[in-house]
Amino acid sequence: MPLSPPTIGQRRLRAVLEEPVEAGDGLGGVLRSYQPRVTLWVRIEPLKGLERAEAERAEAAVSHRISLRWRGDVTGAMRFAIGAHRYNVRALFDPDGRRRTLHCLVEEVRP
Repeated sequence: MPLSPPTIGQRRLRAVLEEPVEAGDGLGGVLRSYQPRVTLWVRIEPLKGLERAEAERAEAAVSHRISLRWRGDVTGAMRFAIGAHRYNVRALFDPDGRRRTLHCLVEEVRP
């Protein structure tokens, strides 16, 4: 199925694009938190779900595709916040190379 650009009506969810902020923890490590960067209109589509063991505990991971207007400042270190859900960016691509739409493959992890 070809990926066509979503119409303006399909981008009906408000998402906050968050960027990581790292601060020293005083013991040589870092504490990572996220701060809001910009609020965007997006479309989100579920792709697949799986259950895996992480650090000897079960967690469910669901991958989605988030589509938005082209932005050149989104990186794989960022995440999207939609309501109480957080989606870590795993990959980014421009489906037709024309810089009209940005598709972000994201993963929501629920412990």
